Amino acid sequence: AIKGPVMFMTSWATFLSVLYMRLRIRNPVAAEAMCLPQAPHSLMVSALSLLLVFKTNSAYQRFAEGRKIWESIINNSRDLYRMMNLYENEMGRSKRRRLQRLLAAFPYLLRHRIRPNLVMYRLDDVENVRDPENSIVLYQDRAADDLDPEAAAVATKEENEGNSRRKTRPLFWVDKRTLPWRLL
Repeated sequence: AIKGPVMFMTSWATFLSVLYMRLRIRNPVAAEAMCLPQAPHSLMVSALSLLLVFKTNSAYQRFAEGRKIWESIINNSRDLYRMMNLYENEMGRSKRRRLQRLLAAFPYLLRHRIRPNLVMYRLDDVENVRDPENSIVLYQDRAADDLDPEAAAVATKEENEGNSRRKTRPLFWVDKRTLPWRLL
């Protein structure tokens, strides 16, 4: 993707250099007219350096914020894990194990929610055929399960008729035999 612009700029710079060298020999006045003063270049370098600093700073701030959020998620997960171990007698062993598996799957599921194309396939994808027995369908639109039954009935009716006001989300599926889906 970058090869084309780099080749163009290299060719353009080579053309201008050869033109300048020939004009310098044949017509020194025209060659001097081709030269630009140094002031605009030095001002442009200063502006570009400031732009680069601001861009780098904002990228680092986004990275640091994401890292802080991720650290909070990990710490809360560890605290929940310890609490489940502490109250195992009240919860029961099977319920504790189920909750710990869900807790272990959470970071993976969060990653796939943020970047869904890593291991998910669209339901209408012809290259990756879905095996219903070993797959889980994600992002189901649950209009019929809304808290307000009247609104759910209207939304379901509109969706069935193709007049839905809300944007339908594409359906994806994953192989439930792979991590983290097998933890669910």
